[in-house]
Amino acid sequence: MKTKRWIIWLTVFVALFLPMSVAASDDVEVVYVDKVDSIKNQAIVVRKSGDVYFIEYGVGALSTWQYEGKTVYISSPGIFAGVGSHLILPDHEGQKARIWDSKYVGNIYAKANRPSAPAKPANTSYKPKYKIYAQAKANLNIRSGPGTKHKKIGQIKKGGTVEILSGEKGWNKIRYGKIVGYVSTEHLINFYIK
Repeated sequence: MKTKRWIIWLTVFVALFLPMSVAASDDVEVVYVDKVDSIKNQAIVVRKSGDVYFIEYGVGALSTWQYEGKTVYISSPGIFAGVGSHLILPDHEGQKARIWDSKYVGNIYAKANRPSAPAKPANTSYKPKYKIYAQAKANLNIRSGPGTKHKKIGQIKKGGTVEILSGEKGWNKIRYGKIVGYVSTEHLINFYIK
């Protein structure tokens, strides 16, 4: 009789709590939001490892634009930002949206953060699978370094398209024609990848 009760309780426990523990086992990771296009529900996020992802998300996280330059959570049941993943906004009553698509862009932001990494062989170079582009929302100065104290080396006309090479503290290293320099991230719009 005791064996039957024990089996019944074990069955009830497994039936009730196992699905919850599987759902709770999603990996939740804090990521930095580099840029948000809230009209298209797209964002560029950076993991702690320096891996950069371009994500497209659904409805439900209406305040995502407020997190540009801040951190959010991504809950992934398996592969980071893969099937079943969600973008979760802290401090906004748990606003979350399903991630519909994500593309690994590369590890372009981590170079400065990994001084102890082994040097690459001289005859190889890293090329990300995708390139990130954006447009200038007004005429925009290109500078020799990240900040207004650096020398102006060119200018982008309003609507001009630039290739994003990397980013740091509100500035993006860009390529505009033959010029490689820095522009303020806040003056770039319509981010997309190719």
